[in-house]
Amino acid sequence: MPMLINELLAKKIDLENKWNTLFLQHGHVTVEMNVLDQQLKEVKREINFKSTGYYNPANHEIHTFAG
Repeated sequence: MPMLINELLAKKIDLENKWNTLFLQHGHVTVEMNVLDQQLKEVKREINFKSTGYYNPANHEIHTFAG
């Protein structure tokens, strides 16, 4: 089942918190942080799709229109 925007925002905040904590612990970007960054990008992309107005929550489809 696709995640709701509120769930996606909670996941985004959690991933950002993990990334920030690791940076404070290590003082530089690690491989684990790069993985978290990719997960963050995916979550942000999904939030953007669902908030554009093209997302249909009734059937969880994303409609794009040409032209």
